[in-house]
Amino acid sequence: MLAYAESGVMSVESASMRWVVPPHRAMWIPRGERWTMRTKGALRIRSLYFAPETLQRDSGVIEVRPFLRELIREACLVGPLSGKSEIERALITLLASEIATVRVLPYSLPIPAVEIDAIAADKFLDDPSQFPDVAAFAESESVSIATLDRRFQKSLGMSVGRWMQAGRLHIGLREVLRGVPIAEAAFAAGYASASSFGAAFRKQYGMTPAQARAHPDQ
Repeated sequence: MLAYAESGVMSVESASMRWVVPPHRAMWIPRGERWTMRTKGALRIRSLYFAPETLQRDSGVIEVRPFLRELIREACLVGPLSGKSEIERALITLLASEIATVRVLPYSLPIPAVEIDAIAADKFLDDPSQFPDVAAFAESESVSIATLDRRFQKSLGMSVGRWMQAGRLHIGLREVLRGVPIAEAAFAAGYASASSFGAAFRKQYGMTPAQARAHPDQ
């Protein structure tokens, strides 16, 4: 399934990953993958469903170039594409080709496999102020930092401290994409200043907060 956000910001969740989907981008979700969607504020999306043999690629947030955007809108106007007419077959081919080749955006955060760690991770993403440091995270699960680190390394290939840093930036990304001022996004992510947040954001996502928020056509 392709969920294209015409306006609003989506938060998409699976058992192993969290994504933030900005307006004018889309989320690709393979057939059979269980997921949920959350949003703050108004959201307008266009959804397209594909037969498994038509298109296969990993889940993720993808860029929507102007051509793909117009293809999505045209497909929604035409309705179910049965492939019986030449125009429908052309639309299916073009859509599949575009979706298969567009750039995947780094707007994801992995979630640990151990259930108690995943629950704590979700609590952290809801309110990071509850967990000012790694010690607080470990204390919430009644385990040592070393034990928690081993579990995160085994599940995600990173330490719990590194995951918390990525999680804070994920929170900041969500706020930036919602359009809040950069300083407020930095505060929500637990950073002392907009400049330190901006530097960490650029290192993580390869772009500034302003560039992440920009419309793809810009």
